[in-house]
Amino acid sequence: MKAWLLEQSEGRPQFTDWQRADFKEFSLQNPKVKYKLSPLELKRTTLQNNFYRVFLMKIERETGNLADDVHEWAKRKFLEPRWIKIKEDEYKIPGSTTKLSKLDFGEYMDKISAETEISIPNPEEAGFYTK
Repeated sequence: MKAWLLEQSEGRPQFTDWQRADFKEFSLQNPKVKYKLSPLELKRTTLQNNFYRVFLMKIERETGNLADDVHEWAKRKFLEPRWIKIKEDEYKIPGSTTKLSKLDFGEYMDKISAETEISIPNPEEAGFYTK
């Protein structure tokens, strides 16, 4: 399988010059191959979110603070707040983890670990990877 990571420009994925040339060469050498261009999914996965919940439960066990409370604290501590408008009133609410990329979400968990001094569980020991 061949893949090209495309940059976003004006809200659309764009080939760089070398990617365009590489894609053209690939398609000429493989005329019978069908392909589909689609955006690369960089948002965190359900598996990553489930692992985050395991981490929050570990913090709950070690601190006595509810996992949901730790989640709310971490959003306020580490994410940029956002503003919403309801009728004429504006309200500041905590940022959301749902928009974080896989990399940003991992860094977010690292910050929580550093602040709480509680290590992130080993994914294999937590049952997320098997050999």
